[in-house]
Amino acid sequence: MKIELVFIPSPGINNVRATAAMVKLLVNSDDRLSVTLVVIPERFSPGGTSSVYPESESRLRYYHLHAGDQSTHDQDQTYMSYIESQKPHVRNAVSKLAHEVSTHPESPRRLAGMVVEFFCTPMIDVADEFGLPAYTYFTSNASYLGLMFHVQHLHDQEHFDVTKLRDSDAELDVPSLTRPLPATCLPSVMLSKDWFPNLLRRARILRGTKGILVNSVAEIEPQALKFFSGWNGTPPLYAVGPILDLQTDSGDEKRREILRWLDEQPPRSVLFLCFGRMGGFSEKQAREMAVALERSGHRFLWSLRRAAPAEKIMTGAPPGEFTNLDAVLPEGFLDRTAKIGKIITWAPQVTVLAHPAVGGFVTHCGWNSILESLWFGVPIAAWPIYAEQQFNAFRMVEEVGVTAEIRKDYRRDNLLGESEMVTAEEIERGINCVMEQDSEMRKRVKEMSDKFHIAPMDGGSSTHAMRNSLGIVLLDILEESNSATELLRSRGHMTRCFRGARSSFGSSSFCIRYRTRCHYWRTATCRSFVYHELVSRFVSSSLGFRELDSSRDFCVAFGRTEKPLIMTLSSLFFNEKFSSLVLSKPSASSVLNGTSVLVNEFNIVIVIEELEDRYEMVYHQLEILLGYVRDGREPLPSNTGLYLALLS
Repeated sequence: MKIELVFIPSPGINNVRATAAMVKLLVNSDDRLSVTLVVIPERFSPGGTSSVYPESESRLRYYHLHAGDQSTHDQDQTYMSYIESQKPHVRNAVSKLAHEVSTHPESPRRLAGMVVEFFCTPMIDVADEFGLPAYTYFTSNASYLGLMFHVQHLHDQEHFDVTKLRDSDAELDVPSLTRPLPATCLPSVMLSKDWFPNLLRRARILRGTKGILVNSVAEIEPQALKFFSGWNGTPPLYAVGPILDLQTDSGDEKRREILRWLDEQPPRSVLFLCFGRMGGFSEKQAREMAVALERSGHRFLWSLRRAAPAEKIMTGAPPGEFTNLDAVLPEGFLDRTAKIGKIITWAPQVTVLAHPAVGGFVTHCGWNSILESLWFGVPIAAWPIYAEQQFNAFRMVEEVGVTAEIRKDYRRDNLLGESEMVTAEEIERGINCVMEQDSEMRKRVKEMSDKFHIAPMDGGSSTHAMRNSLGIVLLDILEESNSATELLRSRGHMTRCFRGARSSFGSSSFCIRYRTRCHYWRTATCRSFVYHELVSRFVSSSLGFRELDSSRDFCVAFGRTEKPLIMTLSSLFFNEKFSSLVLSKPSASSVLNGTSVLVNEFNIVIVIEELEDRYEMVYHQLEILLGYVRDGREPLPSNTGLYLALLS
């Protein structure tokens, strides 16, 4: 069975290319999958064409909503209202795609679901209209997503409004963090009474999705993944990062000029200052930055732009350029720093961070910038501006320890008023810290960079999470079709693996049920009260998988089977080879005849045959089984999955 997914990234070439990088990893993990990216036009580039975007490939294609599809819109409308206005055009695109997919003469496939980038959550309504399961691609980090769910829980369940923490020195305990979060580092949208209701709506929508792909790495967010592995009413979360668009175009003259300058600098000697697509500063703040740079004495490459008016920031208006730097910067600054510094407007950030001359990075702490910097092993100095960047700065400085601080609670988004000017003294202190060559922070950055490079490799935590997320999509399809035969065929195994397969598994008595972080298989041969009682007792007990810690799914299977069980289970877990271990310890093997454990790098499956109605005995003896597995497998990989198969 071939399936098609629809991805809807946020507008903008950088957003589309970043999403495409993740999609390529996904389609490469399974040759039955194809993806269509629906590209929404950039709001401030209505005359743009699709020529600047990547070309479609065999199983990855781009469906461009024409700029002419946009209605004439108010230049002062917010970014989110613009996304909402694109819903009719996305609906038409999905309708055409659904018809095309189902009638394709050479390669019929099934439209299986829709994956929307976080800022495109209004498009989930379109998925509902077409009966498609909706998933979210969250381009920020799992810790911030945990914060979103937590403040929504506080509001809806405990009747606490976090906007009351505005202008407060209080701290907030957040389950996705290991230490209290100062209220001053909460994003402005959580402290603004005008914007907070919008965030609450989004958090509720995300709770209702089938799963969340997050652009992060398990090794940098263990506490957040521990939170999402618990029973907290959140969808399954898959850390599939780092998803980075590392492609560069060496043919651009501005890029070549920058590279020529960097080539002339000593290794790790250059401080790179760049503040993202929306990063700009006032003339007064630019002068303070120039003073700090000159005092520090470090070489620098400075992407400097004029800030958009504060009232325009939430509309997505980009910053402008300073037309006369001599009038903006301290007198004589350009002459005095001509041999050690270079000021630019646009910066090819990935190209610069990859260059060996770069030794430090002053950034707004956008999540993509953090991922890119850690990927290339470049230490960071935190200077957040808007969105969730104050939260990111807090985590990187206080929890992860890979970032120096300039001012982690600075903000310039006009939601709470602008922060005070960052002084030259603060900036210089942060610069000197991040450029220290033999610091402990630089060593931690190198260690984290190594982990980042391992995660997307075969056998790495992110590769495993990517495969698991695709498995969830397949299971959701089967939930709709109620066909175990289709499940076996989809993994390349025939139903002859089972006794009476065609009569029992091919009938409507077999169902696959999906719950928040659990998968339950059962047949009519197992009594309903046994099924519910055992599941309820096991997952609520102290013996459950949470005791084993970390991010994992939990699966209970009921059914009839014969011995090609290893083959069948392997088919469910992407043909990962299992080794079969029959319990030989007297305390374990005496629990039930036929008890066995199947183990591979990321999955532990406990198989108990001939269950019948003896769920009480199974429940009371699970501690022995789990203890045996735990003793033999410590320490468990961060994404280990624990599965219990009870076979009647």
